[in-house]
Amino acid sequence: MGDIMTSIRDTVHAAHCCLKHGCKYADEDCPVYSGKIDQKYPCEFCREEEKPDYSVKPPDIEWTLPKPPEPPPKRIIKEDISKNFFKGFLWAFLIIILLHIGAAYVLLF
Repeated sequence: MGDIMTSIRDTVHAAHCCLKHGCKYADEDCPVYSGKIDQKYPCEFCREEEKPDYSVKPPDIEWTLPKPPEPPPKRIIKEDISKNFFKGFLWAFLIIILLHIGAAYVLLF
């Protein structure tokens, strides 16, 4: 049981503690800080030190925005909407008249 706990402890310290900044858990016998095991990842403080300063623009980079995409071509309407509506109305009227004539023909004959 002790070996498993030591292994888990060493794994946790290896992932979070640092040779430069010390033990994250303030453990006096930290295996990473004492040099018994190697550090696996940079600690939180190392990562903070590695971050670049984004407030200063490098002089050799030109900052430009990408061009907006081209708008799609406009759809060409061959006839005016009102003309199409009127044609549809005439067709509907013609169909209704023909149905009435057909119904009258059936009723009369």
